[in-house]
Amino acid sequence: MRNLLVVLILLLGACSGRSPLTPIADGGRCARPVDAVARAPKPGPAPSAKVVIHRDAHGTPYVIGDSDAAAFFGFGHAQGEDHLLEILFLVLQVEGRLAEALGPDCAKSDARFHALGFARDARAGLATLTPDFRATVLRPFAAGLTAAAEKAEALPPWTARALPVTEERVLALGHFASFLLALGHDPHGYGGFIAEAPWHGDVGRRAGAMASNAFAVAGRRTASGSPILGLNPHMALREPWLLVEAGVHGPGVAFHGFTLPGLPLPLFGFNRHAGFGVTLDYSDAFDRIFVPRGQAAPDGAPLIHPDIGAGAALALDWSTRGRNGLLPQLLAMITANDMAAFRAAYERQELPNYALTYADAAGHVLSAHPARAPKRAAALALPGAAIGCGRLSVDVVSDTTRAADTCPYLQAFGGEIPAIPPWLRREAYHAAADLPRYENPASGFIRNANSPPWFSAGDPTVTPCSAPETLAPCRDHPAYGFNPRVARFGVALERANGLTLETAAAIYLDAHVGIADVLLPKLLEAWRDDSGLSPGRRRELAQAIDLLAAWDRRATADSRATFLFHHFAWALGGYDASQGQLIEALGLAVDETRRRAGRIDPVWGEVHRLRRAPSPLRRGDPVELGVAGGFQMEGVLHAMEGPPPYRGGLVSRNLEPEPRAKGPMMVDFGTAAILVVEFLPEGPRALSSLIFGASSDPASPHFADQAREVLGRDRLKPVPFAPEAIRAASRGATTLMPR
Repeated sequence: MRNLLVVLILLLGACSGRSPLTPIADGGRCARPVDAVARAPKPGPAPSAKVVIHRDAHGTPYVIGDSDAAAFFGFGHAQGEDHLLEILFLVLQVEGRLAEALGPDCAKSDARFHALGFARDARAGLATLTPDFRATVLRPFAAGLTAAAEKAEALPPWTARALPVTEERVLALGHFASFLLALGHDPHGYGGFIAEAPWHGDVGRRAGAMASNAFAVAGRRTASGSPILGLNPHMALREPWLLVEAGVHGPGVAFHGFTLPGLPLPLFGFNRHAGFGVTLDYSDAFDRIFVPRGQAAPDGAPLIHPDIGAGAALALDWSTRGRNGLLPQLLAMITANDMAAFRAAYERQELPNYALTYADAAGHVLSAHPARAPKRAAALALPGAAIGCGRLSVDVVSDTTRAADTCPYLQAFGGEIPAIPPWLRREAYHAAADLPRYENPASGFIRNANSPPWFSAGDPTVTPCSAPETLAPCRDHPAYGFNPRVARFGVALERANGLTLETAAAIYLDAHVGIADVLLPKLLEAWRDDSGLSPGRRRELAQAIDLLAAWDRRATADSRATFLFHHFAWALGGYDASQGQLIEALGLAVDETRRRAGRIDPVWGEVHRLRRAPSPLRRGDPVELGVAGGFQMEGVLHAMEGPPPYRGGLVSRNLEPEPRAKGPMMVDFGTAAILVVEFLPEGPRALSSLIFGASSDPASPHFADQAREVLGRDRLKPVPFAPEAIRAASRGATTLMPR
């Protein structure tokens, strides 16, 4: 969910050009620990019916309410128990009120959020929502968050400005999430920067990135005869955008899913009859607009930076700006019991930039690309331009093409054209009927890994770049290579006759380094044929050759060859290297591995470590976890995805061998969650993981337990769904009663 709200997700653009813009400096890091003040707990608002919050062995909340409103109250209360400071900070951030609570370091963030207008849109839009949605979902969820705050024995003084949490404030968080989803394919990272700079102060870094994988397998390919759905979002593993997992059960609603802190509905999950996942799409949902300084942006687009140089200001626009339908659509999707209801839900087009993968108990599987995407006045092509196929967002074309001579937008958008030119202006929006959808393909499976629509169904007869499909570029455009994750899913699913839930989970737990299958045979052949090395250097490299030749090509936590191979591929930088370059890259890898780790065969789980630091709002020490590379964006596999050289973007954020660095590579981007579910006649059976844990409090035993105890042991945890199964798995329960 390239996997989910926002945040969920900022992937690399189509090409490797750099933005002509200078970094947008922020006022500093305004999220910082503030000592809590002890106080007597106060009784908070109560639901209109009893609600019980069960916790399993990993702290995952399962809420069972006597009414649907009580269930959403319990969901809000559970999020408050686990992530209260983070949610209250987001409330103030979205309202542009951080500076009044935390000081002038937050002033620039506040100015941007006032311009973006999420709080204004929520105030204006609240009355447009149905009374039932407000009474059943928004109001009780907000009251549950407030009740958790009222029961807290100590909170920092600044939190008082974020209380009480109201339905309007929850809706504003929904507007913020919609914005971040729309910017999921923002090659400059503006969305993530705006979201995270007040937290982390990391100017110049593409914060908030997301990607995702999903697959659905029809019953005729499974051992049970029932469909299986697999979901695996990738994102920056740090607050504020870690995921929340929960089960929510009331008389009219029952689901298990994952969402962002502060949202009352899942971005992906399942009910008794059906489930869906989201993967970042390549939809045209976002515009970056250069505006002559001193002028207003077209169509009232929010101006977020008054001076970016070259006499221009910067405005952002997105396809769901000012719309209030995201949360109601998520409710309709998670409560849909069949294909028709699910189609009607997603055709509301409130998800601005996500593809959907769906399966249900009736045996149906579906891939849909239902983005709210604008129709442009013309395709992105100028006279004489070499690239004339379908178009992406303005930024992808203007700043990520490989050379200015193949696409003149790079130079034009550097200052010569200070606004969206008229041939790119939005004229209308595509109807749902215009958008790609594949139902029950002949292949019997769906898979998506931020891949274009025609790859999803494994159907080579699908013709891209033909009307009415105009939301993605032509098949041969460099933005749309058949990425290794899609290829790996394709191989696994083609062989999936007799798939079980456990073997579906194994697809996600697989740490096979696919690129090693390409590079190692070439290296070993070069080693056999090479005669140019001195005897001493050959003896020095022979140990490395033996190590790589014996390697099973899996980035497991106990692997002793993965670190060396990573440095080899990094030094090589491409597929088409000569024999001499292969041997030279091996020598560089040996030297770098030894310099960094002290030996050429360190254990991968010791040198490739996941770090969870406390939220900037909390005190505590970081926790370092040695987990298999396969759990972090498929480790080396994904770091070397795409055309060489394997540099920049996700690699630089995750696995780049930093100059002069020694010791472990610390990772903070990768698999955020895994969910696999089988829709059996007697009810769903599911396995899941949340890469860190259920709580943001470093004092909680569930701060990092799932990374260590679940994924770190090559397994997923069971997900009880029926109320009796939830009670049987419960390791503790909180009962909330009406006053």
